[in-house]
Amino acid sequence: MAARVAGAASILAVDLDAGRLELARELGATDTYLATEPELTKTMLKRTRGGVDFALECVGIPQVLRQAFEVTRPLGTCGLLGLPSPEASEVTLSMTRLLFGKRLVGIIEGDADPKNFIPRMVALHAEGRFPLEKLSRSYDFEAINDAVHDMEARTVIKPVLRMHGGSTR
Repeated sequence: MAARVAGAASILAVDLDAGRLELARELGATDTYLATEPELTKTMLKRTRGGVDFALECVGIPQVLRQAFEVTRPLGTCGLLGLPSPEASEVTLSMTRLLFGKRLVGIIEGDADPKNFIPRMVALHAEGRFPLEKLSRSYDFEAINDAVHDMEARTVIKPVLRMHGGSTR
């Protein structure tokens, strides 16, 4: 959604789940790929005629970061959004490719100024250009285990926990 709003001409999405890829197309992806596709990196490099200007790793898996970095063209930027597990948080990258001007950046909480970003997101949502409800499902806090299960089972993208009650003092 964000790439579409930003005006990206080509938006490539990769996932393990065909249903999520269908949603990605609905939300603006121009090309979708199953992560299990053989020779995925080569396929994407061929499709993009040498790589993409921007790539985002969103799941915190070293192999996925390496693939995202590989499909980033020289002078392009690869961003890391996914939070890796402490046990699997190291990745090996080509230093030579870094010398060709590729940038690798870590992104936390969108690296945005909330004073500007949140009103912009609210306005885009009100215009129907940023349908966040298609990505999230709300759960009562007591159902936290259900939320985690659904996230791990890939039946929800962004589980949101609702807190109820509490003191108003």
